[in-house]
Amino acid sequence: MMRDSIPTSAPFDDAALRAQLAAIIDSSDDAILGKTLDGIITSWNRGAEHIFGYTAAEAVGQHIFLIIPDDRRNEEDDVLARLRNGQKIDHFQTVRQTKDGRRITVSLTVSPIRDAAGVIVGASKVARDITEQLLAQEALQRTQLFTRLVLAQEDERRRIARELHDQLGQHITALRLTLETLHSLAVDRGELVNQVRTLQNLAEELDRDIAFRVWELRPAVLERLGLGAALAEYAGNWSKRFGIRVQLHLRAPTGAPLALETATTIYRLAQEALNNVAKHSRGDRVDIILEHTQDGVSLIIEDNGVGFDPSVTEGMTEGFGLIGMRERAALAGGHVQIESAPGKGSTIILRVPAPATRPVGTG
Repeated sequence: MMRDSIPTSAPFDDAALRAQLAAIIDSSDDAILGKTLDGIITSWNRGAEHIFGYTAAEAVGQHIFLIIPDDRRNEEDDVLARLRNGQKIDHFQTVRQTKDGRRITVSLTVSPIRDAAGVIVGASKVARDITEQLLAQEALQRTQLFTRLVLAQEDERRRIARELHDQLGQHITALRLTLETLHSLAVDRGELVNQVRTLQNLAEELDRDIAFRVWELRPAVLERLGLGAALAEYAGNWSKRFGIRVQLHLRAPTGAPLALETATTIYRLAQEALNNVAKHSRGDRVDIILEHTQDGVSLIIEDNGVGFDPSVTEGMTEGFGLIGMRERAALAGGHVQIESAPGKGSTIILRVPAPATRPVGTG
């Protein structure tokens, strides 16, 4: 009886295995490179070429400082010292420099390379470009901070509005009633009657001013009907109050609905810009353009006032509220552009991206 033959595995092909490993390394999207303990680059894959911009011919034989910024070279000395002690370095986040001078954030894993006798003769590095990942994380953190800040500001505005309405409103009502009593008591004293009437006019103006400020602090229409409707209402009331003509141009919304925080930011910036017009421009006309696109929202507020030189007033922008406007826009991921010249009026241009979170109507 013959025994069944047992198949044997193919002989181990060391050269084929090495070739396969080399192909895997060369095709990796990560930068994989080798270097001596003196920091001389000995190998450089296609991922390294893509990330750092140097070809293998340009990099091999050069010192690793080729891709390390001057202010990070002490890190490399520490890495080499740890490698000589046989330590592996996992996911070390640092900054490297590309051929075109860009600084990128990378995550490094560095392992010692040993010879046949087990002696450490070099190091292998795997570098992953995490710049975009970090930018995305920073953008998310900025958005979260922006949301918390806007909500906190609006809560504070509502609190102040309640106090103005409940406390000052009551005091003004009491004052007006008292002045009416004084007016009736002074009916036969002409000079006193005139003085009381003057006080009554002041009280009425103060009452209207408080009512305007309370309404300004609590734009309920923004949440109910959207940014376009809120701006239309505000511009109309502002125009009546300050006697300045306002023309509002609303372009049809496209894309996703505005986030509540974004809409609130645009609304508050419009308020600030219009208040600047009332305080400083001495003009008699304002044009407001609100335009929605797929990428975001643009708000343009243009007046025909006296204008100013932005370069001269750069150090005095606190008085115009421009620093606060720029900071608020930056938190929303946008920016504010100022265009003005003496005698030529002023234009405030706000551009803000519009993420579709917590949507409100866009009017």
